[in-house]
Amino acid sequence: MKFNDAIFGAVLLVLGIAVLVHVPSFPQMAGQKVGPALFPGLIAAGLVACALILIVNGVKQRAVQPWVNTGDWTRSRRHIGAFFVTIGAVIAYIMLADKLGFLIIGPLVVYRVWRSSDHGNRRRDRRRVRHSLRVLQAASGAAPLGRVDAIRILMPTLPGG
Repeated sequence: MKFNDAIFGAVLLVLGIAVLVHVPSFPQMAGQKVGPALFPGLIAAGLVACALILIVNGVKQRAVQPWVNTGDWTRSRRHIGAFFVTIGAVIAYIMLADKLGFLIIGPLVVYRVWRSSDHGNRRRDRRRVRHSLRVLQAASGAAPLGRVDAIRILMPTLPGG
């Protein structure tokens, strides 16, 4: 999926103007002309300038490029389903990682995303699926051990304490 440059230019323009409107509310430093609003104001002005360039180029390209060019995958139910499964898996990981722990939710999320992909839809080889699950469990179990070893190497005991 590709968006015309004018769309991103409009988003950057709104962001730059919002920062420029907010910057004068920063407190002034006593006895100095340069205050905390200078650099955010310069960056916002740069955003506005770049946004205007993007909008001009996007309007010029409008004759040969549509506003939004959707890819072929947006017409495939399988690909759209895999997209939403991936988004759902990330949300599930965020919601459940603290409650269930990485060792449980990590392999489940990876397995679910893998099943929604093209490789996970082959039902003919169930042995490969079981083997993949074992590898996922082993990798998830080995990750914390590697972290402990790295901490031991990177944080040696110093003399005197």
